[in-house]
Amino acid sequence: MSVKIATAMKTGEVESPSMKLPAMIMAMEVTVKSVSPEGDIASELVITDASVADQPGILPQMAEAMKVSLGNLKGLSANGVTSNSGVNKSTEINAPSGADSQVRNAMEQMKDSFASFSSPLPDEAVGAGAKWEVRLPLKSQGMTIDQTTTYELVSLKDELVSIHFTSNETAPPQKIEDLAMPGVKLDLVKLSGRGSGEVNVNLSQLLPTTGSITSHTDLLVNVGAGARQQSMGKTTDIDLHLEAK
Repeated sequence: MSVKIATAMKTGEVESPSMKLPAMIMAMEVTVKSVSPEGDIASELVITDASVADQPGILPQMAEAMKVSLGNLKGLSANGVTSNSGVNKSTEINAPSGADSQVRNAMEQMKDSFASFSSPLPDEAVGAGAKWEVRLPLKSQGMTIDQTTTYELVSLKDELVSIHFTSNETAPPQKIEDLAMPGVKLDLVKLSGRGSGEVNVNLSQLLPTTGSITSHTDLLVNVGAGARQQSMGKTTDIDLHLEAK
């Protein structure tokens, strides 16, 4: 899996330069542990390698810092449960001891990515051209988010399925905690996000054989209280690709 992330910040009326992180590349092994009588699939994922791609325009100091942080992801494991219709029921990532804020942020983004790659199938029999909508509440980076995703079955041949999807996310005002500043509570004013992608799925396997997702998120929070309250805005763009070996 390769992940590219670009962010831009605005504090009050002051805009900070946008920041593009070097592409993170991770190799993972996924093992199905059990299947319940109801069809729920319990699995374990282990990160066997994590590195940073050489990329022009990235500060060497940033790339080196990312390499150190990603080194801590090796051996990280996650446990998940997926229904036999592709609904991601739970994902729990086992954090390494002493993980820094960059690693914890990466873990949260990984968790969101795995949930995005699950493609819930409808109960009804469908063929190429079928469309369906899935609405789910999500927990992400301390926020409760409402996500609506529209899926389209592009093609179906034997057990090979190609699916295209678009998603929209919103969140109501709420208290949240910034992963980069543990213990600091923020007031979420607004969150809006959109994304799109496609996956190619072998119905005999848990994860897609290939997949890609692009997403854009706008976040606005207030920090402090009373006259000292200040607004902070953040935009995040993610480009993610997955390929099975």
